[in-house]
Amino acid sequence: FPDGTKDDNCILDTIAIISEERGIDVPGNAVVRVRDYSRNVTLLKRGDKLIKLNKDNVDEDGTLRIGKFSLNTPDEDQLVLLNYLLDTSIPEVSVGGKAGSGKSITALAAALYMLRNDSTYHYDHIVVVRPVVGADEQNIGLLPGTKDEKMAEWAVPIWKNIGKIESSSAAVAATRHRGKVEVQPSYFMRGDTIDNAIIIVDDAQNFRYDDLHTIATRVGQNSKLITTHDWRQIDNSAVTASNGILRMVENNLHEKLFAYCTLGTVHRSKVAAMHERNY
Repeated sequence: FPDGTKDDNCILDTIAIISEERGIDVPGNAVVRVRDYSRNVTLLKRGDKLIKLNKDNVDEDGTLRIGKFSLNTPDEDQLVLLNYLLDTSIPEVSVGGKAGSGKSITALAAALYMLRNDSTYHYDHIVVVRPVVGADEQNIGLLPGTKDEKMAEWAVPIWKNIGKIESSSAAVAATRHRGKVEVQPSYFMRGDTIDNAIIIVDDAQNFRYDDLHTIATRVGQNSKLITTHDWRQIDNSAVTASNGILRMVENNLHEKLFAYCTLGTVHRSKVAAMHERNY
């Protein structure tokens, strides 16, 4: 909409006409992103609502801040994700994207932010579920110790990300959040009900659909489920692109309780971006 003033009803009608002409079915909480140049805003159509992209967490210099976490020059995909993560009306969010695009760290930053702002969000702990499978199914054998000791190595990326968010070491992060942030495998979840929690399923591409169904059906009252994934990094030979997270996303796209978005820009480093571009 480059010229003139367009009200929201006009924009919604135009989107509906274009969608019908092109045979596009916009499911559930899928986003139609509209750039309104007359008002210099980005609008998001979700269902029958048209909302302004929330940039309250972006400073004047363009830095995205979520609590103690900051990201320079965030792209709009990340802002869409943040809108979903902080929206109390959407209890399940799935985010796909390239390696280094900020899926896990943005989800963790939002989770910590919501945990601290308990008067608004009413969550009392974070549960991070990670697949216990190494890259290309390489493993180091059976690990000794208790469940927590066995999970320690798999939890390292989580504590490192929390350390980055809070400008501390992974060890300090693990100590500070003991009892509030739990990293666990999916093995022991059947039969459990997880209330008042933010549940993050990290590297969800390595879970079978049945495993994801088990995890999702553990979600209790006032809990939010977040899945992060890159289907090109499947290390579990029992999983294919069609019987894992993509099937779960496809099955729920039309549900109003579910939102999905993709991050397309690699922020980790120029080297990581080069290899993702040439993969």
